[in-house]
Amino acid sequence: MNECEKSTRSMGQTIRRLRIEQNLTQETLAELLGVTSQAISKWENNVGLPDIAQIVPLAGVFGVTTDVLFGLDCTTEETEVQTILHDAQMKIIYGDLDSYLAAYDHISVGLRRYPGNLTLLIESIALGETLSLPENGWLYAGEHAADISTDTIRRARLVIAYTKNTNDAFRARQILIYQLVAAGRYTEAMDEAEKYPERTDFTANSHKAFIRAAAGDAQDAVAYVSTEIDYSLQALEYNTVTLAKAYYTAGAYAEAAIVYDRYFAAMDALFEGKPAPYYDFDSGDCYILLAQAYLAMGERERAMDCVEKAIDNCIARLEPDREHISLFIRQSKINWAFKPVSRETVRVKCMEKLASPEIAPLKGDARFTALQKRVENL
Repeated sequence: MNECEKSTRSMGQTIRRLRIEQNLTQETLAELLGVTSQAISKWENNVGLPDIAQIVPLAGVFGVTTDVLFGLDCTTEETEVQTILHDAQMKIIYGDLDSYLAAYDHISVGLRRYPGNLTLLIESIALGETLSLPENGWLYAGEHAADISTDTIRRARLVIAYTKNTNDAFRARQILIYQLVAAGRYTEAMDEAEKYPERTDFTANSHKAFIRAAAGDAQDAVAYVSTEIDYSLQALEYNTVTLAKAYYTAGAYAEAAIVYDRYFAAMDALFEGKPAPYYDFDSGDCYILLAQAYLAMGERERAMDCVEKAIDNCIARLEPDREHISLFIRQSKINWAFKPVSRETVRVKCMEKLASPEIAPLKGDARFTALQKRVENL
């Protein structure tokens, strides 16, 4: 440990200063620690001191070491948090459900020590979303899902309340809404949705592009607006799926298929007939969902065509075609979809697609069996 200079500040003064810096009320701090707000008030007024068992969690909420609480000006727990995250990442290297659960548990242990650490909270809710929703297939945690969902809802609310990063708050609220919908808590989900701005067409990137263009910096302007278009196209994919699923749920299968077809036509125009980055790999695959619509209409061959297209697009990620990246997003700062990935990763992703419950009726067909063998031999 580095040498630290003794501070003249009392523990009560330190607790009050750190609480205010973290924008926490006495009531919220009390809830995080499992004590009363009266206890917090006594600590801050030097009427009493925290129990020894509360020192480590208290330091964790503030993102400092216990030395700071005792008046020693030392560093924060940032290094230890990074170690926790690294260890969690190493646990999921094998890519199976048990590995993901172990990583989630490891981060949860870290949160018991640092319950207010936003970095751990954000990683926790991202993993929690993956493990708690049935549509995530083999990564669905089954009997553990309900507890994970409860923790994810609580932690997402903490991120929303205390992060100063707008993107983190947006993502946390999105995860929160998914969890509430999955739990059938639709009124709460609608209340959260109301907190989003009704229009998001004038964003930071849009304004930055306008400013840089006005200043004569065309390269920066293109990068900013390309990034914004990239985000907008991701949103289009999400909204396309939502719209088509609504039609499908209503029994309007033909309308659902038309929505997907028109979406693909638009993407083909933008990406010169090459796989668009919004439905070919990590995101929900529109081709699999279109196959589901065709199956509902009794068109098995057209459904199988869609499944083959989904697999073709997934395999295309082995050798990203950078020469045909659309001009609309060529300079985007988030061009994640065109990064090369390993053959094993592609094989696993393809197997996940073939295991999708939406296309279960196709299993056993000759074309489907041939496609399975093709994927196994990647």
